[in-house]
Parts: sequence; structure tokens; C-alpha cells
Amino acid sequence: MDLTWRPLTLADAKPLAQVFAAAEAVDPTGEHYSEEDLREAFEGPSISLVDAATAVGDGDRLVGYALVRRRDAANPEHKVRIEGLVHPDYRDDAIGADLVAWFVRAGKLVHERTFPGAPLELYGHAHESQRWYAGVLETGGFHVARSFVDMRVDLGELPPAQPSVPRRTRSTRSARTRRPRPRPAKAGETTDRAGSPCHR
Repeated sequence: MDLTWRPLTLADAKPLAQVFAAAEAVDPTGEHYSEEDLREAFEGPSISLVDAATAVGDGDRLVGYALVRRRDAANPEHKVRIEGLVHPDYRDDAIGADLVAWFVRAGKLVHERTFPGAPLELYGHAHESQRWYAGVLETGGFHVARSFVDMRVDLGELPPAQPSVPRRTRSTRSARTRRPRPRPAKAGETTDRAGSPCHR
């Protein structure tokens, strides 16, 4: 299969929306992207369409894309996000290997341009239904680092709320008890934690 890889442009948003629709029919994620959605995403400040986003074509037909997003900070790793999609009719081992190779090459390029002194980590996300894409990443050396589960419940079936304090217990505070004064955070203190569903 002779496919071409070229820089992604905003004009690709419309045909790419059709690729997303075709993929959603095979790998349902519940997400639907319009031309406007994709155009808005591609105009974000974390993406460079010139050298950090690519379109995959079969002649004049767009059949896939890939891109890498830089982070605003390295803490301490620079966690470059990758994302990509291939039309179901064009999925095979060869394009999967090319996809991973492009991720690595573009990820290093973006990293060297933004945080060259920090460790580099590539991470992406795959829905549980996107088995082909997840398999491509795992074959390319990525491993699962975190999983997420969506949970839902019918509000009409929820059990009655239980009181947080037992009925026979009274909450009191001694007159001598003093509330602690807020302590200013020390320099360097943080409670932020960053993770990646799938990284390399």
C-alpha cells in the first residue's frame, strides 16, 4: 500500500471528520467530532501543524492522521502527548509501525525545541474499544500506565443518604480549642500529580 505522509492542515478537518465517523462505527467510543471540533483542536497553542502533525493519504483520500502535543512545563519529565487515527480500511501492521515511528521522531523534535534538558516521555490514550490502536502502541514499546473507568447510576435507584454523624453522637468543641492558623505554602510545595494512561 503506497501511502503519503505530509503536514496536516486546517483544510484536512472536513475529510478527517469522516475518518473519525468511520472509526467510530467500528470502535465506538461515544465521541463524535465535527469539522469545527477538529479545526478548533488543531488551532491550539500546543500543536505545530508544520512539523508536529501529519496527514496520511491514499492519493487524494485522507485515511489517517497523527500529532504530538507539547506540554507547558516539564515536571520533571516532559510528557509529550501523542494521538492518531487510521481509517478501518487501512489498518495493518505496516501503517501501525510507521505511526509509532512518526510519534517517536516528532516527539523528539518537539521535545528538543521546548525542554531539551528534561527527560522525555511519550504518552497517549486509547479507549477500551480501540483495540487496534492500543495494540499498535504496545507493539511499539508502550505500556499501560493507568486505566480509567466511567461509572453511572440511575439517580432514582440510589439508596437513601446516610447521615455522616451517628444520631446519638454530638459534635462539640472545647472552649480552649484554638483553630490552627493557615500556614503559607513553602517554596516548591505542590499537590499536583500528573499521570499518563499509556506511555513510553
